Amino acid sequence: MSDLDYQFYPGRVRIGSVIISNGANKVDVTDLFVEFSLNTSIMSSSANGDLMLIDSTNLLAKYKVNAGDAVTMEVEYTDVTREFAFKIMSIESIDHQDKQRTYIVRCISQFAFVSNFRDIVGCFTGTTSQIAKGLFLENTDEKINIWEESVGDQKLVIPRWGLGYTVEWLARRSVWRDDSVRFRFFQDSKLKYNFMPIEKALQIYKNSPVMKYTHNLIASSNPNGTPNSAAVNSAIKSIEYMDSFDITNALKKGNITGVRFAPDIVNKSYSPLSFDYFDNFTKERYLNSYPQYKRGNYEQAVNQYSVSASDTQPGFGLNKISDISNFRTTTLDDSQNINIEVVGNQSVDIAQVVEIEIASPEPNTENRKSSIDTRWSGLYYIVAKRDVYSRDEHKMVLGLAKESQLERDNLS
Repeated sequence: MSDLDYQFYPGRVRIGSVIISNGANKVDVTDLFVEFSLNTSIMSSSANGDLMLIDSTNLLAKYKVNAGDAVTMEVEYTDVTREFAFKIMSIESIDHQDKQRTYIVRCISQFAFVSNFRDIVGCFTGTTSQIAKGLFLENTDEKINIWEESVGDQKLVIPRWGLGYTVEWLARRSVWRDDSVRFRFFQDSKLKYNFMPIEKALQIYKNSPVMKYTHNLIASSNPNGTPNSAAVNSAIKSIEYMDSFDITNALKKGNITGVRFAPDIVNKSYSPLSFDYFDNFTKERYLNSYPQYKRGNYEQAVNQYSVSASDTQPGFGLNKISDISNFRTTTLDDSQNINIEVVGNQSVDIAQVVEIEIASPEPNTENRKSSIDTRWSGLYYIVAKRDVYSRDEHKMVLGLAKESQLERDNLS
């Protein structure tokens, strides 16, 4: 594939190979390939993929494809070849026709597959990020992208939980050293694992978003009529506006205001910790400059009670995390969300930040030129992603969320 091909066909790829292997034997199913969909999310600990095949050779019977077999696929761009490696979880959506069958090979990561039958039991000491990393490295050879350090040594007993659930639980328990927020454990679309708060993406990308996408603002061709590949790569093909500003749900969770009461039954101490979204809001802690909601008389919307016991051994503090990180969360599920379809590339991934510019829906007039819709434009977290690979094209659907606004609400 030449650079000229890429210039005139943004999102152009080539499927190099698709191999299924059971360890002893392998079979090349590249000629059967129709489409591969890769789904990733910061809410999910594992990527999952759907491989669609059209089979006229009765592969399922001849090769005896089974759960646990390995699937590897190579996708070639103009400048790099990416390899995906999965385990087969199931065969689904089988459609029998006269001379062929179509079906979906449902794939999950090696870590997720192992987690189905590997339990964790024992007593562990250290920071939650250290404990989680140790368990991860002991049980898989999957690659790591970002693994942030949490604060506070703890002594924990894991009562025979599944491997995946244990690491997810440790992430929810972890508090970041740079702010009072909790972690997430997820696999990105490069199939690397991350153990981090979403605010780490703010720290990395706020001043340099990984991509700027525009809607109804940039032409797809140059003045001389040749295709404008840069514009196509950054253009939003379609946009879906999701339900947003769920203030009721945010109040119920304590994401707007709340108090956490943390009695220590050993020291007989009582430590109320309060949180207020508006008092906590600073431009450094959020993607955009102003709060998502207008200030109201919400008082203490939620009271939480968290009984804890101090550890009697020196060097350990509370064995239960007691801070405002339960409240100080990036409320991505309650805030402003959009889904966009764009040209695929190998740079954009979940847990990054992109800039969005959307044209105002108001019609242009002689006295009014095209303007930006400041309510929907701004910086967004990429919280979910679907990559769709056909034989010669890569396209993406991005799930985006933001927790702040470009401009101050004139009612606040």
